[in-house]
Amino acid sequence: MMLRTYDAAKNESFIYFLRRNFHDLWIYRFAIFNLIRNAVIMRYRRSLLGVLWSLINPLLMMFVMTVAFSILFQQDPLRFSTYVLSGLVGWGFISGSITTGMNALIASEGFLRKLYAPKLMFPLVTVGVELVNMGFSLICYFVVGLLVGLHVSLPFVLLPFVLLLMLVFSYGLALFMSVITVYFRDIAHITGVIIQALFYTLPIIYPLENFPESSRIWFYFNPFYHYISLLRQVLYYGEWPTFAEWGITVMISLISLFLGVAVMKLRDRDLVYRL
Repeated sequence: MMLRTYDAAKNESFIYFLRRNFHDLWIYRFAIFNLIRNAVIMRYRRSLLGVLWSLINPLLMMFVMTVAFSILFQQDPLRFSTYVLSGLVGWGFISGSITTGMNALIASEGFLRKLYAPKLMFPLVTVGVELVNMGFSLICYFVVGLLVGLHVSLPFVLLPFVLLLMLVFSYGLALFMSVITVYFRDIAHITGVIIQALFYTLPIIYPLENFPESSRIWFYFNPFYHYISLLRQVLYYGEWPTFAEWGITVMISLISLFLGVAVMKLRDRDLVYRL
């Protein structure tokens, strides 16, 4: 096991902090993989259906929302089901990464107090678990898509790049929120309400085309919208995203990651004493 010593008076630069921690993440990569695997197993360990719940849950949500909103928005239920599910897949990953990632450091208190491990590892594990769950949801999407006659088009090859951007964005938010939650424990309850409210500000259960062109600009100010839109373009519409759409999501992802790492660096030496 690698041991580190710290000089409390040492003023570490952001670049050095970044290099040191991401180097440590690479060293601990096998531990991260095992923690993700164990977390997935433990989540469904005592469940009768086990991992199948990862498949059933998005299908149940899709069914309820399709029945409720396809009539309201005068949409074909079969086609609308895949539209809704393509949005739920992305939103489930992002929202799950935030709500579980924000408690990552608190849940790892016993581990952090006993030995050294890069603190960036624990939010990454929670995001990794949500990525696995997203993989199950994508399986549901393709099964439903095949049943309703949805064809996979060539832009589907861009899916790994979309998932990478979503991973970086969600990881940055999880990092930021995990540090904030250590100091303000009540924020976990507030965040749950905010996440539920944000769900209805995104075109997940309603088509953006239902809104006038002049009103759609407000959606563009929502950073979550760009990831849902990018994923839906590749999965549902089968369209090639423009360079502007790629540029916006890359910029937001880098800002999110920078913000998360910067806050972690700011409170790095104090975190363990606040757990």
